[in-house]
Amino acid sequence: MLELYPPSAFDAYRKEKTRFPASIDAVVEQIHAACDGIGTDDKALVKLIGPLSPNDRALVSLRYKELHGQNLRELVKSETSGNLGYLLQLISFPLHQAEAYILFHAMKGVGTSDLLLYSVLMGRSNEEIGVLKKAYFDMYDTDLSVAISDEISGDFLAVIMKALQVCEPQVFQHLKL
Repeated sequence: MLELYPPSAFDAYRKEKTRFPASIDAVVEQIHAACDGIGTDDKALVKLIGPLSPNDRALVSLRYKELHGQNLRELVKSETSGNLGYLLQLISFPLHQAEAYILFHAMKGVGTSDLLLYSVLMGRSNEEIGVLKKAYFDMYDTDLSVAISDEISGDFLAVIMKALQVCEPQVFQHLKL
């Protein structure tokens, strides 16, 4: 089965210790140098963060906080602006946190972006839904199901709530026989 989240997201969800290769530490220090002092080297940030795989971006984000005591996305937000800044913020998150951020902003303010909710939530495995719900709670101190049920209603709410429920395959095993 295709997994959308990189292995590091599942390691964090399972509370397993993350190992950081030396190459991740090198990228973290280069990002720190690009943002240090007056002005930020936006081109360096793009060259450093842009080509990373989703797993490496997640590792860089985790390691940056570990080494420098600051959330990488918050650093990028304070150092950049405009559409480039927004893009750099999104890719400086681990993927599951970026999707939690997208869901939060899809429901923020007047109206809800149903398309974003649908696009992010549908077709996920049980474990991916678990990772996403945990990321949302850790970031916003609110249960994702509660936040969504406050924003949408009707048949669409029923569909989304089904997507958020973890299905235990062993419960339905007798139906396959």
